[in-house]
Amino acid sequence: MRECLEEISAAVELTSLIGVYHVPKRDAPSMVGIAYRARLADGARLEPGVEMLEIGVFPVDSIPPLAFPSHRYVLDEFLKSRASAAESSTRRVVAEAPREARPSPAPAQPRPRRKP
Repeated sequence: MRECLEEISAAVELTSLIGVYHVPKRDAPSMVGIAYRARLADGARLEPGVEMLEIGVFPVDSIPPLAFPSHRYVLDEFLKSRASAAESSTRRVVAEAPREARPSPAPAQPRPRRKP
């Protein structure tokens, strides 16, 4: 949360853990990166922090190159988790639908028998 204040001058509320990652370094000791999903705290506004010249918000398909490969990896993990959450939500809606509204499964096909 301190990192968000430094980078984007905004308080955030953590909502979940994305992952814990080993970040290998060639010219320095390796690091452990911890990535969280968060949302802006009520009333928070994005502004460049003390470590930034500017900030921007981009559509997922237009994200510019990132400075570090580890950041690209974490962003990809976030996008996968977002897709999984959406898929899980869809499955939950189907599971909660009345039986007559659910798609019917394809009929089972007979399996060929093995010869002894």
